[in-house]
Amino acid sequence: MDMRNDDGSPYDVTGLTITCGLRNAKNTAIATLTLDPSTNPGQFLIQAPTDSWPLGRLTGDFRIVSGSVVLYSSTFGVTVTEEMTPAPPP
Repeated sequence: MDMRNDDGSPYDVTGLTITCGLRNAKNTAIATLTLDPSTNPGQFLIQAPTDSWPLGRLTGDFRIVSGSVVLYSSTFGVTVTEEMTPAPPP
């Protein structure tokens, strides 16, 4: 995730807590992810094991907390598909 100021410069993410919730079409919670600041200013890294996620479309949003201020992103979609690249042989 890349956060920018209005002038295009990286947003200072110091002290922010950002989580992401994903749900399926039946509004069942699939995952809650916590984002970690990356080494690049204004960016967060999203990492999660997805092997238990159902195939199909999920929707989610980001919850951004800074002190007592809580903001939510627009809802976005994630399409979960089967593996495309096989694992290397043991």
